[in-house]
Amino acid sequence: ARAGNSVARSIDIAKLSQIRQPADAELPAYTEIANQLRQMRAAGGLAWIGIHRLEGNYFYYWVGSGGDTPGYPFFYATPEFFAAFQDLQPRYTSYSDEFGTYYAYLVPIIEESEQGKKAVALVEVSISQEARQIVQQTMWLQVVLIIVGGILIAVLLSLALTQFALNRPIRQLKDGALKIANG
Repeated sequence: ARAGNSVARSIDIAKLSQIRQPADAELPAYTEIANQLRQMRAAGGLAWIGIHRLEGNYFYYWVGSGGDTPGYPFFYATPEFFAAFQDLQPRYTSYSDEFGTYYAYLVPIIEESEQGKKAVALVEVSISQEARQIVQQTMWLQVVLIIVGGILIAVLLSLALTQFALNRPIRQLKDGALKIANG
């Protein structure tokens, strides 16, 4: 999620707007943005980072971290793609293609003008199914450790409370009984 937000804030919209068709992959603007996405993908251990544009009812590749050619249709857009583009709010989604199942975080690239805010593109940050399983396993391990730690703390607190609340009065009764017995 952090990578998607960072990309959306750092993309130069003027450079992005220079890219429209496959031949534009030779432009310095394309190379610069693609390199930026590749560096972020590598740093975050992500499957893919890409930018899509909406034309009519279809999303098209704009720039991607995998050398994606601009101008080709993106066939796997889910309803969350359209919703994120329309209401300017990030979304999570998943989709499958011939290469696997991907879990994506979508962030609109927003342009502000006198007419207000509008989305000009959509950043997709994806992790593979294998990466998602690793994240889930790590989360479950953390949850289990937190639960075990909580139980251990509860047991120790109850032992301390028992020691203080019950044993002390019983010791006082015992000492008093011994004093009475000894005269």
